[in-house]
Parts: sequence; C-alpha cells; structure tokens
Amino acid sequence: MKKVFLAMMLIGFVGCASNSRDVASAESSHCSLKKHPTKSWYKVQVHGKSYNKYWYSEKKANELMDSVVASGKCD
Repeated sequence: MKKVFLAMMLIGFVGCASNSRDVASAESSHCSLKKHPTKSWYKVQVHGKSYNKYWYSEKKANELMDSVVASGKCD
C-alpha cells in the first residue's frame, strides 16, 4: 500500500515538473522546486526558504521532495 501511495505521489510530481520553472507540490503549496536560472539544477524550498544549500538534478530533487512531503514538513 505504501508503494502505491509513493508511486502516485511521484506521478503527480513528475507531471507537474515537466513543463514548469517553479514546481509546486501536488500535495501541498508550502513546498516547491526552484530551478537554477541558467542550469538544469533544482533546489527544494519549504515555506519559501531553501531546504538546504545544495542543487540537485531533477530526479534527485523530486526524490528529496517526496521525502520532505512524507515527513510532514510541508504542512
């Protein structure tokens, strides 16, 4: 059941992330991905502030976003 839930969340994130510069989480408006202005790197933002100082590939940023959402930090 947990795998099905995570798969559905991932599908939602990938669908939102495909054509957008700032990607809002499907689960919560308090978390988003911020795209680097010149490169294909992303940062996870929680409540408008960077989650950490690192930039990630889109795949890794979505994985981090999934874990942040699952931990309840986006509420």
